[in-house]
Parts: sequence; structure tokens; C-alpha cells
Amino acid sequence: MDIRFSEDDKTHKFQLWDGDLQVLELSVERGQRTAGNHLYQCFTSCDGQIFRADVRFIAALDENENETGKLVLCNHPLADRLAGMITDDIPLREQSIGSGEEQFESLILHGEVV
Repeated sequence: MDIRFSEDDKTHKFQLWDGDLQVLELSVERGQRTAGNHLYQCFTSCDGQIFRADVRFIAALDENENETGKLVLCNHPLADRLAGMITDDIPLREQSIGSGEEQFESLILHGEVV
């Protein structure tokens, strides 16, 4: 998968490609970027165990819920799966992070699936 980003003064544009096949395109109105230091806890599971990885972003953050935008799902199996998951009319929160630093910590055993 290849993610292609572009932006101008008003819009962020994200395209997801699988080789020569486009999966989706998302365009979102740009908000105001503010300097930030954000820690995200990401979770995954494997063989009944739950793992956590901390990811820190030190960069300008553009985060808003009230922007306008457009999501185009193309003819691709992943886009078909996404379409099946989008069942709510509540808008998504969009975040974009400017140039900066990303720190990925190692996976930590967090728990067990019960």
C-alpha cells in the first residue's frame, strides 16, 4: 500500500494506492495547526494475547471535527470492506500531523483475551 499526501492552503488530500489500483481518496478542509507532543496507545492481539505499543508524535497537529470533506471509495476489495464498516452518519474526526518526529516504542504485553 502507498499513501500519497498533498495539501494546499485550504485542503488536505490523501490517496491510498495498492500498486496501480487506487483504493480511496479523502479530501478534508484544513484547520489550524498547533504545536504538540502527543502520546497514542495502540493495541493489537495475537494468539490470545493483547499487546500495546506507545507512539509519540512531536509535531504540529491539525485536528478538527467540523470540517467539510469527501471520501471516495474506489473499486478495490479493501474499499468494499471499508464501505461495509461505514454505517453511521456521525462524522469522523480527522487528524493530520505536520513535519516532526515520530517515536515508536516496542510492543508490551498488556493482557490476555478472556
